[in-house]
Amino acid sequence: MANTDSALNPSREDFAALLEQSFSDSNMQEGSVIKGTVVGIENDLAIIDVGLKTEGRVPLKEFATPGKPSDINVGDTVPDAVDDASSTVEGGQAVTGNLLDNDDLGADGSTLTSFTYTDANGNQQTANAGSTVTTQTGTLTVQASGAYSFAANDSVVHDTDGQIEQETFSYTITDSDGD
Repeated sequence: MANTDSALNPSREDFAALLEQSFSDSNMQEGSVIKGTVVGIENDLAIIDVGLKTEGRVPLKEFATPGKPSDINVGDTVPDAVDDASSTVEGGQAVTGNLLDNDDLGADGSTLTSFTYTDANGNQQTANAGSTVTTQTGTLTVQASGAYSFAANDSVVHDTDGQIEQETFSYTITDSDGD
């Protein structure tokens, strides 16, 4: 018969080993994006279970869109947008793809609702999905489905020869019930 004394009365070393194993089994790192499910709403906070020892607390305003309050509910999974990157050259082929392919769109499904970019004059602007805009270095089209196209200008003014220019934009995804 097996000795169950250590299983019933674990030592500090046993506990420390189990705790260390639980941390090493997780891919969690500071700044990483993890999936969570809303398990409660208290005052102006959503309580989100992320599968760790404690729940996360996120202000409800983080789930709102401009001009519309949050409509997050218990049981919702939180949609997460993950960075995308592509490259092209001056006057080269347009870069196309889908921004939502690597995102977690949540249990309700999500669409891309708006995007923010820097216009030809160097000003930050926000456009609705479905728009085509002129940026500092080209033309950008972003659809609600996440499909995008970017065509670099034929000639881009560089501060110094050989310098790489970078075009950056961000986008907002909203799940089907509005949060």
